[in-house]
Amino acid sequence: MANKIHIATYNTLSLRTNESLTELILALENVKWSILGLSEVRRVGESIEDHGHFIFYYKGETPGLYGTEFLIKNELKPFIDEFIGVSERIVILNIKLPPKNDRWSIVQVYSPTEQSTRTEIDIFYSMLQDAIIKHSHNNLVVMGDFNARTGARGDGEQMILGPYCSGKRTRNGEKLVQLAYENNFKVLNTLYRKRENNRWTWISPDGHHKNEIDHILTNKSKDFRDCRVLNNINFNNNHRMLRDKLQINTLNKDRPFKVKQTNSLTLESTDSLKGKLEQFIEKTKDLDIQSKYNKFEELLYTTKKDKMESRNNRTKWIINKTKELIRSRADLISNPEKTKTIRKDIANLSNKIKTHMRKDRQRYRLEQLEKCIQRTGGTKKAAKLLLEKRDWIPNLINKNHKCEKRRPEIILIATQFFEELYSRKYTAQTAILTGGNEVPDIIHE
Repeated sequence: MANKIHIATYNTLSLRTNESLTELILALENVKWSILGLSEVRRVGESIEDHGHFIFYYKGETPGLYGTEFLIKNELKPFIDEFIGVSERIVILNIKLPPKNDRWSIVQVYSPTEQSTRTEIDIFYSMLQDAIIKHSHNNLVVMGDFNARTGARGDGEQMILGPYCSGKRTRNGEKLVQLAYENNFKVLNTLYRKRENNRWTWISPDGHHKNEIDHILTNKSKDFRDCRVLNNINFNNNHRMLRDKLQINTLNKDRPFKVKQTNSLTLESTDSLKGKLEQFIEKTKDLDIQSKYNKFEELLYTTKKDKMESRNNRTKWIINKTKELIRSRADLISNPEKTKTIRKDIANLSNKIKTHMRKDRQRYRLEQLEKCIQRTGGTKKAAKLLLEKRDWIPNLINKNHKCEKRRPEIILIATQFFEELYSRKYTAQTAILTGGNEVPDIIHE
């Protein structure tokens, strides 16, 4: 039996705003993915965000440049062990993958370009090698935009490269091959026969040059199946997504393991359900048991239907006009003959989509605030309705003054803190007034 987990890498060129993140999530609706590493996201800071249907981790240091991140499907949320932000070019996800809870390390990178100095490239690969040694498990994947062409396979390179390499080896390509040698990696995208047009992951702005510069490397190549480039993702980009399938074999004869999707209730849906139950109790208090059962069954059905219709709350503020622009761009992107005119039209549509999405989001948030103020006179309920994410605690200091980033350790530290807090016994001290502290006459009746 086997469990398939889709691991992919993608250079987004920018994912700086909430609108651009929403645009990417829309583009991924028809794409199979479980763990997605992203390069060049250009967000500053380090954060772990729970968006309900996915976990979003990013690290960036330089405003407007670089930055790497992970998107993890919600069904893998319970298996996340830790995120490690080595730098704005290297981030690590340590995770126990079901069904056997094998420990895996997924490293997402964004390498300096060929135009960078040799010192910059050497520093990057030195940091990457140190991170692999210090933070990774035995099962390891290193992927991302390496800005490197491997070129044709040379003598003695059969252990790290497959027969299907492309381009001429570059300086970054030499560093990539050296990294693979040092860690017993195989470059997965060189193992599978693909048409030439289905190999490149980057195209120049003028459309004249196409190169395979994004790669997936692993020391467990036998566990992977069919590394491929994904075409026609509806996201304005000159990179293409690279994805492989991790197939974890199980020896038992039970049915194949499948991670159950957990659609946790938001504050909005919780308040809505509570209100419906209160109304149900009030309306059915005089009915007999069978009638109450029938009404309750009807309530469950309508609630489930409403939940399915509003499942993706992140995109409900997008109006039809904006959706039509997104569909129009999808038609242009799917055109195999992308002429200069088509590329220009895609760019213009993308700018319009960003503008419309920003206005749609602002309009929706303003409308919700106005409705809540009119109904309740305050904005507290609106703040709950408009909540798009919940921030995770990135780390905690334990009793030994060590910074812990692993999720189990963070939960343990927090649990112990509150257990100790509520187990303490405090004795209220009574204030004693001395003769010099007489009660002023003004207090007496």
